[in-house]
Amino acid sequence: MPLSDITSLAIQAGVDDMAGARAFYDRLFGREPDFAPAEDLQEYETHPGAWFQITTAVEPGQMQRVRFGVPDLAVARDQLLADGIAVSEAEELPGVSRWCNFSDPYGNRLGVFQDLSD
Repeated sequence: MPLSDITSLAIQAGVDDMAGARAFYDRLFGREPDFAPAEDLQEYETHPGAWFQITTAVEPGQMQRVRFGVPDLAVARDQLLADGIAVSEAEELPGVSRWCNFSDPYGNRLGVFQDLSD
């Protein structure tokens, strides 16, 4: 299952105070988020195709997940399943992205996503 068609990367960090987190990350990156699809999710594109997400929808205090962008989520998910990797069902934020999650053998939380905004 080589994920050889990786097109982007999303790293997600949990926070418990979006306003405070926004103040910190706005200062850190020198600007407001590039994309805010929901009140509990704000995204900064730190490099073309590399997204740093802050969210109150997950446990705060640690990096929550690394997701690799792929051109076709269904194909990538099928490849993972064919290689015996347990993968969650696909979820979708309409017009924004589709994703599914899995873990490596060490418990690191990973996933793949497809950008739907194009």
